[in-house]
Amino acid sequence: MKLSTALMAFFCFCLNISLASASIKVTGEIVATKECEAYASIRKQSNPGDVTLRLAVSYSVVEANKASATWYRIKVEGAKPVRRWVNADCGVLTLREPLNTQAVKTDCNTVGQADGFKLALSWHPAFCETKPNKPECKVDDARLYQARNFTLHGLWPNKQACGIAYGFCGKVRRTMRSFCNYPKLTLSNQIRAQLNEVMPSALEGSCLQRHEWFKHGSCEDDWDVNGYYEVSVRLTREFNESGIAKWMQANVGRTVATRDFQLQVDASLGVDAHKRLQLKCKKGNLVDVYINLPKDLSDQPLSQLLLAAREDLANACGARFKIDRIGVGR
Repeated sequence: MKLSTALMAFFCFCLNISLASASIKVTGEIVATKECEAYASIRKQSNPGDVTLRLAVSYSVVEANKASATWYRIKVEGAKPVRRWVNADCGVLTLREPLNTQAVKTDCNTVGQADGFKLALSWHPAFCETKPNKPECKVDDARLYQARNFTLHGLWPNKQACGIAYGFCGKVRRTMRSFCNYPKLTLSNQIRAQLNEVMPSALEGSCLQRHEWFKHGSCEDDWDVNGYYEVSVRLTREFNESGIAKWMQANVGRTVATRDFQLQVDASLGVDAHKRLQLKCKKGNLVDVYINLPKDLSDQPLSQLLLAAREDLANACGARFKIDRIGVGR
């Protein structure tokens, strides 16, 4: 009996050493989206004090249980012990300065793990005020699509546990110095023509479409490159044709209330649709609109997709912004 007890103790000791050595020290935050229990021990599922996460509260992350993390160790101030383990799906995770960068990246460059999408659109005239030397910014014809509509930046498969790090799931594993250094894409004539309209960089040779496919599109396993851009173009056009582009055209050159834009989004795409949008401005101009979408992007209208997406309202434009007209410096 004594020998058996000793062997059991030795086994548990070795198991604990093994578990400890497999964990990864990380630095970051997790914002709770569920009222999950916070455990002192993963194995025992012990929770002294019955501690649970508080919705929308940010907690410091100090450790991951393994490279493809399913648990994160956080600090819960006031709890005893302070350091607690929570399941990876309990919140939105942002990691910074991981001590094992490759291990963290492995979990965030695996195809087919998206739990949602973000559609990134740009108001091209304002974008060109920040990047005037790009070839697509030398064009100033007010009759063109990019003068009157939001243009496609990208459609990004999103994995909340990876924050902004989910990407490069295919043969290209890093950002190229120039977008045109990525391999050429095999696009059908139809998709190429559509991209040339809604993505000015594709027409003028800046190759944004290559970067977006290899960084983001490669993480989606439901489509090939043509399918990916067919969906991207469709959603871009739906956003514009909902009435939002017409409203923007009517206000080109003016400074408008951010709330008026949000009300137009709701009128065009449904009640509280604006709560799925994030706005970004530079030099007082509206430059980017990021739109939260659900994981399933089947052939439903954009208004229905927005209803199924999580709310993530953000406004980096303040109370008012300007709608820039095409032509740098105008």
